[in-house]
Amino acid sequence: MSALPTSAPSFELGMAAVRERRYGAAFPALETAAEEGVAEAYFELGMLYAFGRGVPASNDHAAAFFSRGAEAGSPNAQYAYAVALFPHDRINAEKWLLRASEANHPPAMTRLADLIRDRDPATARALLARAAQAGHAEAMRGFGHALATGLGGPLDPIEGLAWLYASACVEGRPHATRDALTLARVMRADAIEAAQRRGRVLAKQHRKR
Repeated sequence: MSALPTSAPSFELGMAAVRERRYGAAFPALETAAEEGVAEAYFELGMLYAFGRGVPASNDHAAAFFSRGAEAGSPNAQYAYAVALFPHDRINAEKWLLRASEANHPPAMTRLADLIRDRDPATARALLARAAQAGHAEAMRGFGHALATGLGGPLDPIEGLAWLYASACVEGRPHATRDALTLARVMRADAIEAAQRRGRVLAKQHRKR
């Protein structure tokens, strides 16, 4: 059995039109690409419907395209379809998050970790670690919390604070900085200094991704 194509001229034309905000031209090109077997085209078509770009906004149409893309093997579509399913169909939402996570999709790994953290903390921690190492800022913050609290593994406040610092640098959002400051208040000065040094290294590694 031959593998499905990962791209096609029609898909490239469609994505160029999306980047240029020519959504009326994007839709038929992406539709052609989907018919030619490009799984990612279904995701992009779903996004057009989700945001009403070149077509009337429709969550139902978006979910339908995400579903087809998920079945065709697009991790982006699998994640988007899981988000569309949650919370009214949590079982299938988790199934698609798992499929996307197996393809190393950082947002899916982060979302799945949040859903299973209470019943399977070790797996949740491992998912956050993988997504954090990929440079996903939300996962970096979650992994920092997991290390700082001992979720699913050994307690490591210094490494946890380092990941929180790195997340704050990469994400640039107030809550990430607030989380780091809250943890730092209960740590010794030398531990904070060590975490800051390590956090700078992590931030440098992941800021370029």
